[in-house]
Amino acid sequence: MTVEGKNKAVVKIYGHEYAIVSDNDREHIQKVSNLVDDKMKEISAKNKKLSTAMVAVLTALNMAEEFYGEKQKVDEFAERNQVPDEALKEKESEIAELNDLLKERAFEIERIEKVVEDGKKALAATKKNEEYLKEAIAAREASLEEKEEENTILEKKIEELKNKLVESEVKLVQTRTELQEFMEAFDN
Repeated sequence: MTVEGKNKAVVKIYGHEYAIVSDNDREHIQKVSNLVDDKMKEISAKNKKLSTAMVAVLTALNMAEEFYGEKQKVDEFAERNQVPDEALKEKESEIAELNDLLKERAFEIERIEKVVEDGKKALAATKKNEEYLKEAIAAREASLEEKEEENTILEKKIEELKNKLVESEVKLVQTRTELQEFMEAFDN
């Protein structure tokens, strides 16, 4: 069933059924729900005296800790990823400078060729240098494509983590509501 373009699924978590509405498909909703259910059962098994609300809070804290750890890994990877990009920019600048230098040398070589036979040898060396620079540029372009693919993968992981955070926030709101209802029932 969909509600305004969203998917709805009824899931069972820690013995209670919940109607979940999400942008994700039912299979994803069920997997996430199963993960929460398993985590709650795991925490409950360690201390049978915990209330459902406490199990839910501890589950939320554990999952938030896991999420935070993964987010830190992604942030660290993103930082490390910036270093090669900066180095690539420096190399591109060096290549541009070398290309400018190559043009200057070519003019000098042409002038020298007219006068001296040794100018021909200098031109050949410059052509080899040009080939080397073309290979270096090709290698840098390949490296740039790899970095773009890595960035795409990271963006997908970040999106997945954002989705997990939203789902955790939904669970937290539900848990808070349950806790409030429990507290109100307890007070009465």
